[in-house]
Amino acid sequence: MTWVLLAILAHVGNGVVFIVDKSLLQTKTAIGKPIAYALYSAAFAGLAIALVPWAHILITPFLLQWAFIAGAVHIGALYLFFTAMRAGEPSRVVPIAGSAVPLFTILFAVTFLGEQFAVKEGFGIAALLAGGMLLAGFSFPRMRESTHGSRIKSGMTMLFPVLAGLLFAAYFAITKYIYSYAEGQFLGIFIVTRVVEAVIAGAGILVFIRPFSLHREKAGKRVSSRSRNPLSRSLPIQGERKTWATSLVFLCNKSLAAGAFLLQTYAISLGSVSVVNALQGVQYAFVLVLALIVSLFFPKIFKEEVGTGPVMQKIAGIVLVSFGVALLV
Repeated sequence: MTWVLLAILAHVGNGVVFIVDKSLLQTKTAIGKPIAYALYSAAFAGLAIALVPWAHILITPFLLQWAFIAGAVHIGALYLFFTAMRAGEPSRVVPIAGSAVPLFTILFAVTFLGEQFAVKEGFGIAALLAGGMLLAGFSFPRMRESTHGSRIKSGMTMLFPVLAGLLFAAYFAITKYIYSYAEGQFLGIFIVTRVVEAVIAGAGILVFIRPFSLHREKAGKRVSSRSRNPLSRSLPIQGERKTWATSLVFLCNKSLAAGAFLLQTYAISLGSVSVVNALQGVQYAFVLVLALIVSLFFPKIFKEEVGTGPVMQKIAGIVLVSFGVALLV
């Protein structure tokens, strides 16, 4: 059962990634903005080009069209997810978004593919809805920013992880559609879709973000990093050095995410995809425990509710969501 251990390690790794995501989204660098974080994260997809020597690539208008749609949808999902992460608690955002993906996937299959509900899937959906309601029972902190300079009501922020789950499900459905029309060309299609997404992200960076803003500080802004962000108190770095440190943490975090993805994929190849996905409950529980621990040291960043009532409600929600995912996969 080595693959079970690999799956657990992958989910724990993803849990660490989400906590670091939350920390980086609270920094005052350019990468702290959800749109920048989503675009730079998507740009990493371009590393798939390193697989070209082992792939047979046949580029067609059909592939380019749907690769563009898939890339745009995935970036939109990342933006919504990171917006929710910046505004809310990781222990709520991650399970809500994670539970929304299989829920919307089944709804897409029933609506567009004519599939029928099984009794087990009905119970799974009910468990996901109940768990999601428990996890969303306490509103997220209000967003600090909006395009009109006003705060968005906390109740509205609950929609972001759900909408992110919707777009993630749509992305998976689109990629499945692409693969179904070109069987036996998995690696080539994978490379094209990832590179196209990276190109879209690069264009977005040029349009929405100043080039090289991750490594540049305004001369007039020499505010101490310790006074700007509680997290930076653990890093005695100021100015440009702080920006480089943030960039390095971001790169390491995305490398960890890639490693977790490879571990999860390898575990699926060795064992049961249903069990591997069902073990996602380990990730939710780990995120909750780690977020609670980190919030004790950096309460202004994580803002986790640590009272007995909220914690018990989160645990109940995680159990229901994990049970629902296990029934659906």
